[in-house]
Amino acid sequence: MAMGALAAGQARAARIYEPSPMQTFGVDSRTNVFPIGQPKVSSAILDAGVWYKFVVTGEWTPDYRYGPFSLEQLQANPALLAQVPWRADARFATEDTWVTNSDFDPKNYDDFGLHSSFIGAGDDDFWEASNAIHSYEYEVLGSAQSADFYVQDVNYGDNFGGYTVKLFRAADVSPAVSPASVPGPLPALGAAAAFGFSRKLRKRIKGSTNALSSSNSL
Repeated sequence: MAMGALAAGQARAARIYEPSPMQTFGVDSRTNVFPIGQPKVSSAILDAGVWYKFVVTGEWTPDYRYGPFSLEQLQANPALLAQVPWRADARFATEDTWVTNSDFDPKNYDDFGLHSSFIGAGDDDFWEASNAIHSYEYEVLGSAQSADFYVQDVNYGDNFGGYTVKLFRAADVSPAVSPASVPGPLPALGAAAAFGFSRKLRKRIKGSTNALSSSNSL
């Protein structure tokens, strides 16, 4: 697990993130299958001590031939992927169009999903529980390095689909200082008050001295 990553079941703090992602990138099931030697996709550098949130959406099929469409038809209209029964999202897989799902491929081929060596130590279990919109998020504390992502599979030629990953940076929530709350020139005011008090004190001393002189002359 990456330094600063949340352990399984660890509660998240109520952090506020910038409304727009600082980076958006794709991870493709035909070109980013790392176990067979294809390249991983890396995020921007995560500054040390800063919290970040990754949000991933998308699905892919380990074999488009289980559906009614050719690869060319799917490439021309990616929305047709929803009719292919064998699919995987970032963590789970199904063979019946999400009527049921499992963490490991129900056909027992592989642990299909969006994996990361930096965050998940080569696994995808850090993503959240299954959900109907197939959108997952994960928070991590930056340590001056990037996060890597890849598709877990043993082949790529019959794959189709992939993921969209958005990276959000924690917002600066320091309260703004209004002009009314800024203190005035205290040193100058303090000097003026001290000067006024000094004049009054000298006047009182002088008055006391004159009174004493008058009393002695009598």
